[in-house]
Amino acid sequence: MINSLISGLIQGLTEFLPVSSSGHLAIFEALVGGNNNSLINEVFLHFATLIALLVVFWKDFLNIIVSVFDIKILKRDYLKNKFQKEYNFRLAVAIIVGSIPAGISGFFIEDIVVKAFNKPELVSIFLIFTGIVLYLTKISGEKNINLGIKESFIVGICQALAVFPGISRSGLTISGGLFLGLPRETAVKFSFFLSVPVILGVTFKEVLNLFYQGISSIEVLNLSGGFVIAFISGYWAIKVLMKMTIDGKFHLFSIYCFIVGLISLYYFAFC
Repeated sequence: MINSLISGLIQGLTEFLPVSSSGHLAIFEALVGGNNNSLINEVFLHFATLIALLVVFWKDFLNIIVSVFDIKILKRDYLKNKFQKEYNFRLAVAIIVGSIPAGISGFFIEDIVVKAFNKPELVSIFLIFTGIVLYLTKISGEKNINLGIKESFIVGICQALAVFPGISRSGLTISGGLFLGLPRETAVKFSFFLSVPVILGVTFKEVLNLFYQGISSIEVLNLSGGFVIAFISGYWAIKVLMKMTIDGKFHLFSIYCFIVGLISLYYFAFC
């Protein structure tokens, strides 16, 4: 139970902060002796932070849904005009396009990702890599580029690369948006929105596995405690990341990634 609560706190604080929640959970589990249900546990914790995300941005998601279902005539010219003039519809299309790379990569390299969870040295290296990417955003310029098909697909590729533990999903997607010249608020919001299809897809898959494999009441109790902690800390983390990114302090998270990555690499490689 205690391990589950700690995992929930780690997940909530690191899911949206650009420091890799999966990397932290993999390192934590390596320190406490591992967990055969680590992926299932992670999915439940991801779902808790997804709920936190929906609570914070419920108005944005509602506007996106209304815009999509407001399509009256499925004609090319109508859709093109709607895409150009309506921000929420353009954002909906961008989310769909940006989700394609992660869906493809998750299908083909799932086994490789699972193996990576059991290699804390590799996870540590990925954390250091994340720190380098975050630090480089310091030199990126805000060019107020509009979020289009090309930009959303490139950010989607960044998300696909972040399936490995230690490579931060929010870190790479926000960095990708900043490097492309998107406004800071657009870059961070799109990163949040882009996480929804991925988390929903993975959660649905693991829930089906649980349905067929079964789960004990004790496991449900442990997951419930971690769920609540992940939700509360995740809500707070969203607010912090939004403020720091908009204020131009996003690159400061690189310091944390460097420290954790180097310390954990030394520990698992030499101790």
